[in-house]
Amino acid sequence: MDVATKFHDITTITNDKNENSFVTDWIISSLVFLSLMTLFVVATDGRYFGKRLIFWIYDRFGAAMYSGSSEDARWQQLAGLLDLQGDERILDVGTAVANLPITLAAQPNFQGHVTGLDWSPKMLAAARRRGLSRQVTLVRGDARRPLPFASQSFNVITCLETLETLPHPDQILREIIRTLRPDGILVFSLYKGVLTLTAALSFDWYQKQLRSYGFNLQLVQFRQNYDIIIGQRILNDKMNFDFLEPWKPISNSEKARRYDAELSKEVSSRHILYGINSQAIAYRVDNDDILFAVDVESHQYAVVHLTWSGQEEAAGFPHTTLYTDLNDWEDNCMKKDHKSLISNYP
Repeated sequence: MDVATKFHDITTITNDKNENSFVTDWIISSLVFLSLMTLFVVATDGRYFGKRLIFWIYDRFGAAMYSGSSEDARWQQLAGLLDLQGDERILDVGTAVANLPITLAAQPNFQGHVTGLDWSPKMLAAARRRGLSRQVTLVRGDARRPLPFASQSFNVITCLETLETLPHPDQILREIIRTLRPDGILVFSLYKGVLTLTAALSFDWYQKQLRSYGFNLQLVQFRQNYDIIIGQRILNDKMNFDFLEPWKPISNSEKARRYDAELSKEVSSRHILYGINSQAIAYRVDNDDILFAVDVESHQYAVVHLTWSGQEEAAGFPHTTLYTDLNDWEDNCMKKDHKSLISNYP
C-alpha cells in the first residue's frame, strides 16, 4: 500500500469519526433542550405553551398524584375559615379527585350541596370510585370555556391551583363571578416560594381584579406551596349609614332567595331587569318594594314593587326604579320614604 492510499484511508476514518461525533453531539444537545423545555412546561403548568402536554400528564397521572395522601385536616380548616352555615351550594373549580367536595359534604350538619368541576375523565372516575354522597355532584367541564351553570347558582366557589395555570385568567374569573351569588364567597390559591417565578398570579393582581367587583380580600396561610385568598362582597355594610324606616335590611338568606325567585317569575323579556343578575338586599316594611343589587359589574341598584302573582307580568310591571349606586338610592328613595312616613305621624 503506497503512502497516498494510506493517507486517504486515515482521512476517511477521521471524517467518519467527525461525522459520528457531530451526530452524537446534535442528539445530546437536542435531548438536553427538549428536557429543559419539558421541565419549563411542567414548572409553569403549561401556562405559556405546552398545555397539551400538561393535560396529558394531568389526565394520565393526576389521579395517582392527588389520591396519594389525605389532606382532610386542611379542607376541614378551610371549611372552618368559611364559617359555613350548612345550607350552601358550593362549586369547586378544578376539583381533581374531589378531595374538597367530599370533605365539605361530610361536615356535621351540612345539608347543602357541593359540585366539583374538572375536565379530566380519569380524575372524575377516580373521584367516583371513592364513593360520593347525594350531596356531591361531579361535572366534566373546561374552566377556559363558559361554565355550565346558571348565573348566581352558588354561595361559595373555590378554585385552587387552577386559575394560576390557565391563559386569560381575567376572563375565567369573570365567568366564575357570574355564577356566584352577589353575597357569595370566593376562594383562590396564591402560589408562594419558587412557584411565584413561574405560573403564579400575584396578590396585587387579585386585589385589582376582585376589588373592581366589590370584594374585600383576606389572605390566609394554608399550605407550604400556596396560601389562600378569601374574597367576599359585603352588600349590606350599612352603606355608611343606618337604615331608616320604613326600610330594613334582609338578613335572612332564605327570605332573600324567595324575593329573588319571585322577581325572576314576574319579569318578562321586555323588562329592564330581564336576564340580569339581581339579589334582594333590603325591603320596605309597609308595602312590597324590594331593593335589589343589580349586575355585580355595573354596581347599580333597583327598587322593584313585586306583585306576588307568581307569573310573568305585562309590560311595565313589576314597576322598577334604577339607581346608579347605594348613595343614589339613599338620597332619592330611602330618605324621601322616611320623610314621608314621619310626616304622617300624629
